[in-house]
Amino acid sequence: MDFIIVIFIYTWTENPCVVGSIPTPGSRHDPPRAERDRAAAILRPEMLRALLGWLRANDPQVHAWAVLQGLCGLRLFEAAYLREQDFDPARATIAITESGAHRPKNRPSWRTIPVCPEAARALAGWIAGLKVRHPDGYLFLPTRARSGRTKAKLREARVGALTMDRVCHLWADALERARANGLEVPEAFTPRRLRATFVTALRRAGADLELLQATIGHQPGSVLAAHYDKIDNERLGVITVLAQELYEGSGAFGEKVTKGKANGHAARTRRQPAAAAQA
Repeated sequence: MDFIIVIFIYTWTENPCVVGSIPTPGSRHDPPRAERDRAAAILRPEMLRALLGWLRANDPQVHAWAVLQGLCGLRLFEAAYLREQDFDPARATIAITESGAHRPKNRPSWRTIPVCPEAARALAGWIAGLKVRHPDGYLFLPTRARSGRTKAKLREARVGALTMDRVCHLWADALERARANGLEVPEAFTPRRLRATFVTALRRAGADLELLQATIGHQPGSVLAAHYDKIDNERLGVITVLAQELYEGSGAFGEKVTKGKANGHAARTRRQPAAAAQA
């Protein structure tokens, strides 16, 4: 009994929110702070492009994950456990389905979506550079130094795919090196926020919410929509166009977006050159 009380007191002292205490100002349950943290953790389009460029040159594997998350809206582990048979280069689509290492989060997460040209090129390039092909088709193999945990090593050996801990470790290491090299990456940013970066950028550019939900595998707004309003890849192609513009810094991301919208796209007006603006 004394032992249990000691643990309780220690836990309360270290992190009072864990024990179900009343939230205090500045705690992780404080809604205003939570909102600020979420906003700070989302990359601006130019920051996303800089991160992708640095990763391409310094960490090709993490770069492939970043492209899948930041330009396609995949979840962290949907990207890490993608298989070769899930990618159709001819149609430029990827399928999120169940494998031995990963199961989609919910029913809408089982999906086949088109990807933008840059994502298709990145995946095709990664596959072309593979020296070893996994029998189950996993694209990202535990070929580098494995996790120090014995259970993690055994799971990697059995499944042939990276463990979740290992994926997070590789991402954290890449971000640490990027910051050390002067790349502007907010301290609050984590790899999981790339998906939020993708959605935020495309929504601000005028992307239709329904199409975005279908792309990222979110529950639709109503039961009726879930059962009867099927969205085909031709409609989702609008998202890939905006994703490519996000990567290139063109179109919606290279022009000033106005409030007017037409057909799910933001109406745009070209930015005036600096010299002309001063005149």
